[in-house]
Amino acid sequence: MKNRNGKEMLYWDYRIIEHDEKAGTNRWFGLHEVFYDKNGRIDCFTEKPIIEGDSFDDILNELTHMVNDLRNKKPILLMTEISKPAKSKR
Repeated sequence: MKNRNGKEMLYWDYRIIEHDEKAGTNRWFGLHEVFYDKNGRIDCFTEKPIIEGDSFDDILNELTHMVNDLRNKKPILLMTEISKPAKSKR
């Protein structure tokens, strides 16, 4: 896999990144995809988090909730049959 600059990336994983927008006044956490180069150094990460929370436990609880919902095997929704998506909290 190559990044947008054509540099070879070895692998990626999910990592929690602490965001601090105004020097400690608006601290929050996001689960991001993080991409590594062939030397194992972080090359880049997704701009928008997959999940946001005020703590590690918030993100873990949200993931647990998501997995439990998927295990219920409700029918897949069709975008053309539902209304507008909700806006992100942040």
